[in-house]
Formats: sequence, structure tokens, C-alpha cells
Amino acid sequence: IWVFETGVSHRLTGGQLNQRRQECEVALKLCGEQGATQSHLCDIPIGDLPRLTRAVPPPWGLRLRHVVSETHRTHQAAEAILARDMVRLGRLLVEGHESLRHDYQSSCAEADLLVHLACQAEYGTDSGEKNQGGFDDRDEFDMLLCFNASANACLWNQKIKYVCEREQPCEVCEY
Repeated sequence: IWVFETGVSHRLTGGQLNQRRQECEVALKLCGEQGATQSHLCDIPIGDLPRLTRAVPPPWGLRLRHVVSETHRTHQAAEAILARDMVRLGRLLVEGHESLRHDYQSSCAEADLLVHLACQAEYGTDSGEKNQGGFDDRDEFDMLLCFNASANACLWNQKIKYVCEREQPCEVCEY
């Protein structure tokens, strides 16, 4: 497992984080109007998601989909770790990044670039379907899981491409 530092920092207070939190509160209220009785979005069952996302308009429906699907992915990721299924874990992390980028609208160009480069390097695609690597956006770090025989080449390829395209250093920690 490698952790890439994108070099992008942000604060966890103020700004868009508070806006997203407020949007999630509105989404929960709108779900309640549709018959949901949960106190938190993360408690809404994944099976209720299709019905609720049809009824809750953007941006609240997007926030709803992110929180519910990310909660579900988190449980699946725990199962994948226990089963030592790193391919499944990688796919879940890619899905999580895409949800954070599209539904929560809280990614950054640097994290998106790392995901793009890694997916292309591994399988020549931007799709997580074939990818055996994965990422998770948290603060200014991205996590990459790479399991093929050329893992070291993959790591340095990503670092070099990132530095060239962003013209800034990329720190990498290996675990």
C-alpha cells in the first residue's frame, strides 16, 4: 500500500465542508418526507437508495447517494480486508473516489490526476472495472494499492508523471 501526498491542503472547518454537511441535513429531511425514519443518512439501507435518489432532487440526492453508498462500501471494504481480497478493496476505493468526485463534489484535480494515471498505468483505462488498484481521498493524501508484478515500476511511473504534470513534488510512503 502506498500513500501519495498530493501537496494540496485544506481545512476541515468552514467553506465547502460546512456546505456539504448542511446539504446532507437537507437530504435527510427530504428523505424523511419520503418515509425514511433514520436519524442519519448513513443509516439508510442501500436498498432504499434507488427510490430515495429518484425522489430527492440535486444536489441533495447526490449527497444522499454518496453517504449511503460510501457507508455500504466501507462495510464491503472491511469484509474485503478480512478476506484478504485486495483486488476487491482496490475496486471499492476507486468507486469511493468516483463517488466523492461526482456525488459529493469534493475531490481535487491532484487526486483526480493520481487516480487517472494509476488506472491508465495498470490497465490502460480510467475505469475501476478492470483496475486492481484503488484510492481513497482523505485530506491531502491518496492511497494506492497495486498488486501486479511491476508494482515498483507502477509506483515510480505515477510519481514521475504526477511531478511532470503538476510541476510539484509528490511524497510517497510505502506500507
